[in-house]
Amino acid sequence: MVGKPYAAQTLGVSERTVRRLIDSGDLPAFKVGAQWRLLESDLAAYVAAQRSA
Repeated sequence: MVGKPYAAQTLGVSERTVRRLIDSGDLPAFKVGAQWRLLESDLAAYVAAQRSA
């Protein structure tokens, strides 16, 4: 599991943009307590999909 800061760095976007992607359903994530978490496999799949798009 990774947090929004790691996801933002990986995608080269801001944490705010990561939150927008989560809210829109484009990037799967779930809350653990008050923090959003993403599976590394979901993040990798999103990156791969963006590269092929």
